[in-house]
Amino acid sequence: MSSSNPSASGQPSGHPAASPEAVLNELKKSAERKASLKMYYAAADLFRDYKGPFSGETSAERDRLAAEYEQRGRVAEQQRLERGPVPIPQRPAPPAPASGPVPPREKPPVTAARPSSAPPPARKPAPAPVAKEQPPIEGPSVTWTCRWCNEKVSVGADKAGKLVPCPKCARLVRAPQA
Repeated sequence: MSSSNPSASGQPSGHPAASPEAVLNELKKSAERKASLKMYYAAADLFRDYKGPFSGETSAERDRLAAEYEQRGRVAEQQRLERGPVPIPQRPAPPAPASGPVPPREKPPVTAARPSSAPPPARKPAPAPVAKEQPPIEGPSVTWTCRWCNEKVSVGADKAGKLVPCPKCARLVRAPQA
């Protein structure tokens, strides 16, 4: 059992071609789609690269059409060259800052606060991070400096290449390979 694959046969659509004229019509439709996008050379390649059914019977007409689309591509290219480069629109310059001293901002008027019977609660300062006591390292170790707080960090060689918390800032840092 064989299946027809349009891309394998070079046929532009999934429908089997019934005649050489149908093949040419399908190729012309595909070529016109490409030409509408100003892809003239790709349209010419459609005709040259076709290897589907009736490729022998349509070769002369496909060559003629390929040359026609290639000529259209050359004409479009020549027109682009004659027009010159497309100007890029310039953005307007940002306004210059005002010269001279900047007047100070006015503070909003202070309004009297309502008397309250209870004093406001006192804010407690945030506790500083406590460095955890590291157990002594037995055997080979890896030592480096934390990239965040410049603290010297040492871990066992078994942790090399893994993420470990810094003893000072508690951020995760990757231990270098031993």
